[in-house]
Amino acid sequence: MVTELTQGYGLLAPLMLASALCIVLGRKYSLYEHQVENKFDSPAHLEDTTINVLEQLKVNDFFRPERVTILDERITLKALTDIIANTNQLYFPVRDSEGNFSGILSIHSVRNWMFEENLFDLVVVRDLATKPAYVRPDYDLYQALLRFVDTDYGQIPVLKEDSSDEIIGLINREDVFNAYAKAIKELRPEED
Repeated sequence: MVTELTQGYGLLAPLMLASALCIVLGRKYSLYEHQVENKFDSPAHLEDTTINVLEQLKVNDFFRPERVTILDERITLKALTDIIANTNQLYFPVRDSEGNFSGILSIHSVRNWMFEENLFDLVVVRDLATKPAYVRPDYDLYQALLRFVDTDYGQIPVLKEDSSDEIIGLINREDVFNAYAKAIKELRPEED
């Protein structure tokens, strides 16, 4: 503003010196009487410093061990439509020809191809599967949440602790959200 008013830069150096002196000499004074030193002392930012409750909860307590339909990556679209019709699963773990866990197939990715009868024998599960993601029973729910965020899956397989391919169940994204909501409700006092 000073350079605009004077139409030159002659007063810029004295202005910088005056500003620096004000900062150094005015550190003890504030425009606000009740200003706290940092956000950690501020009651307005109290929730920013709370602990991550999901790190204290384990996957083992929130998934149901159950039989999971696992797909071979060589299954054709025709056979896949029969499998989908006979199960309630929305996400299917996929295994390669050696039996290794190689990906996940979402029913949403199949929906576009299910009624294309001319592709029934041409498209296989490998073509529709996406990247693999998993959790183990000893993982905390925060790790599970990060996997859900990274992949945008609704269900993720739970692998046995000492195995890289043995699937013992699925954990749902809603299970993690419900666990979080319940833990937060227990931490906050009831409001009247």
